[in-house]
Amino acid sequence: MAAKCAGKISMACLLLGTFICSFLGLVSSRVPKTPTIQLNRILGESALLPVHITSANTVSIVKWIFHPRQGKANDLGRFSDGKWKRWNTSDSLGQRLEMVDGTTLKISNLVVKDSGNYTAHVTFSTGVTESHTFNLTVYEPVREPQVTHKLISNTPDGCNVTLRCQASGTGDFRVSWKRGNPLRALDKSPDWHQLSDNGEDLHLFWHRNASDANITCLVSNPVDQKNISINLLSLCPAEDPVREPQVKTSLPLLFLTGRDEASTMGSCVGGCLVTITLKRQ
Repeated sequence: MAAKCAGKISMACLLLGTFICSFLGLVSSRVPKTPTIQLNRILGESALLPVHITSANTVSIVKWIFHPRQGKANDLGRFSDGKWKRWNTSDSLGQRLEMVDGTTLKISNLVVKDSGNYTAHVTFSTGVTESHTFNLTVYEPVREPQVTHKLISNTPDGCNVTLRCQASGTGDFRVSWKRGNPLRALDKSPDWHQLSDNGEDLHLFWHRNASDANITCLVSNPVDQKNISINLLSLCPAEDPVREPQVKTSLPLLFLTGRDEASTMGSCVGGCLVTITLKRQ
């Protein structure tokens, strides 16, 4: 009876030990999660994707996979034994990929379609694997914006005008407004200005005695910015001062002779030049 119990206990210990070893092995080979690194680059530039290895173990293989914004994942290649091997050089990245060192991928001459997630699966000599992901976004350069205006009213105190800032091109742009020189944010008080929901239209009442006559529109994305300024004095010209009405007068034109004779020759408006001729008898 005791022998049977001892046999059961030994079997239970054996099963428990197998389970613990399997669990430890699963934990040791589990892929650690590393935070995603955000990269913003401009069209035509290059991007470096450096993998920072924290383990002291030797790296055996680094495998790169590209997940585009749309479409299927693309197995780019792998680096092992000191060599970089591309799986398919006819894909969208073509010959623009290279390994700067064993863990840094370089993408040259960036295009918008290069945007997406690039994941490096690093396998160590121990069999442990960890993954590093880079979220790359390629932006177009911001083009010069244009400002149009609509004058609502113009009074001696100031003018009521609507400014619209328009940005051309594709991609997401942020439109904002500043005032003065150097540039400062608009007052938080909405008493003299109001922005549209998309930020492109600025409705304002500008006082002529205000110190700032310059309003600037800024168009930006995470990698580029352009701006254009407009002077409100050119949009809101001062009204002409009220002139005093001119009084038209009519004075007689006299021709005087030596005999003190006078005769009316006509009339003049606004003033006359009278010539007097004296003759001796």
